[in-house]
Amino acid sequence: MLNLEDTRAESTNWCKQNCISQEEALKKLFEKKTFNTLDVLYSEEIKQAQNIVADCPVKMGGEGAISFLYHIVKEKKLKPFLRQELPTDGLH
Repeated sequence: MLNLEDTRAESTNWCKQNCISQEEALKKLFEKKTFNTLDVLYSEEIKQAQNIVADCPVKMGGEGAISFLYHIVKEKKLKPFLRQELPTDGLH
């Protein structure tokens, strides 16, 4: 049986040696010099969303790599790829 704990130090070391920032990844992917974060592009919307999150009684996870994902979708001119299917029978 493979013991995954034996590889933790090795994988952590690999990650430290090979990691790059989201900004650097975008530069490599699209050969552009700079990308604005969503707080710059949509400052009012981000502030409104932050206020909603602050007022939420349930603490949620972080925003993830939302600016990174936004720029990938925008640069590649991708159509929406996530879609919520609604039930057709009226039941939830």
